[in-house]
Amino acid sequence: MEEFKIRENMEPLTSVAVSTSLTEAQNLANQVTGVFVVVDAENHPHALLRDEYLSILTADQNRTLGELLDRFPGLLSVDIEVQQLSTQDLTDFSQLLATTKAPGIAVLENNEAVGVLTRGAIARALPFTSLTQVANVRSAVVVDGCIFICRKCREPFPRRRPRQCDTAPLCPRNLTHGQMEPMKK
Repeated sequence: MEEFKIRENMEPLTSVAVSTSLTEAQNLANQVTGVFVVVDAENHPHALLRDEYLSILTADQNRTLGELLDRFPGLLSVDIEVQQLSTQDLTDFSQLLATTKAPGIAVLENNEAVGVLTRGAIARALPFTSLTQVANVRSAVVVDGCIFICRKCREPFPRRRPRQCDTAPLCPRNLTHGQMEPMKK
């Protein structure tokens, strides 16, 4: 694997104060595509949110993001001084992202969020053999799985199943393609 340099792989983000109402945050999300960082008064990040996550909290429109912090995924972060990540670091982060359901990893500089490493950027950087799937999110047990592929897609992509090696998944891109085939190693 080539070196995974944090600065070259991070995406921009928008900081939002914890005093912001959910409605205001949704309006901001519609204006800028991507990920938010919720910060407190001392500019310390508390949560990283994707814009679509805000839209599922429809019953809490008048509440502030600070009041909803306990409902958001835990914050995962890496300091920009690290500069680059190894394959093992990326594997660990991908497992943490799957376990916590966090949308990405906040990149911090002087305790201020300056960017985000998305799930996609991490997955693209990992060799396929390093990708795992979490079988039981609550206990964070990571298991190796069987690899399936849809041969009907123009650009087939492999998909890993945790335990059900005897049951092939349906093609996630096009359900009319039917079941995927086991991929030969």
